Amino acid sequence: LFLAIITVAVWYISRRSAWMFNIRPLWCYIIFALLAFFSFSAVLGYGSSSTSGEFMHYVTVTLCYICGVLIILLLALLFTDLVNLIYPLSKRLFATSTIVLTVFVAIYGFLHAANPKLKSVEIELPKLSEEISVIQLSDIHLGHFRSGAHLQKIVDIVNSTDAKMVLITGDLFDSHYNLSPATLEPFKSLKMPAFFVDGNHDGYTDIKRIKQMVADCGVTVLNNQAVECCGVEITGFAMPPITSATMHAVQGDSIIRGYLDSVELSKELPSIILHHSPVGAEHIAKAGADLYLSGHTPGGQ
Repeated sequence: LFLAIITVAVWYISRRSAWMFNIRPLWCYIIFALLAFFSFSAVLGYGSSSTSGEFMHYVTVTLCYICGVLIILLLALLFTDLVNLIYPLSKRLFATSTIVLTVFVAIYGFLHAANPKLKSVEIELPKLSEEISVIQLSDIHLGHFRSGAHLQKIVDIVNSTDAKMVLITGDLFDSHYNLSPATLEPFKSLKMPAFFVDGNHDGYTDIKRIKQMVADCGVTVLNNQAVECCGVEITGFAMPPITSATMHAVQGDSIIRGYLDSVELSKELPSIILHHSPVGAEHIAKAGADLYLSGHTPGGQ
């Protein structure tokens, strides 16, 4: 199904490009087929240790950007085609609109991803004795596209707040490139306690090393255990072991039920559960937790 969708997409982009720029369709088929093949190969091999060298890093980053632009181009063409059905456009206007839309969205996406923003949400917890601010960080994906400088930018934002603690819900890394203690150095300058649970991309990369590096920075790594901080009980559930069969699969409710059986949530303190994948919320609510924080989607739950 995936290959069929890619084939149709390449055919559609090629036909439209040939028409817009008066090029022989055969050349467009060849060019876009090669771009799609190499860029999707780069995406699939993104986290591999074979891309950790400098040369392969630049090749991977370039091809991943091409992949992103191709997807935006496809969506821009579909949008322009839809407009063309309602209000017929000249070939020149059709081409100009498609190119401008593709470039605008690509640049906006790049700038948006490079500049993290703080979003405030107010949540009432019945057992909380006084108001506290908590920062959640999730899916930072340090690697080919994000380095220690990006993490420092995030830490500076966190330190500018009056937050009492930082809760990190996984996918801290997503490739072997930049996988080093130096990348996590900014965590050492956090002004408040921080707690970490791993994500699936941490598992694909090197979970044992990541957890050790995080702990070395003074961040508490939670492996299916609970700790108390600022009058709140923080319970962190780790991701189950990653296998070829579960690489991007949703981990089912049975995982959460098993985790809940292994801990006893506080009856007196407000309880926050951390787990990377947003599954099993009904079981967590039934167990008496007050708040469930996760990542993975990201931000879609």
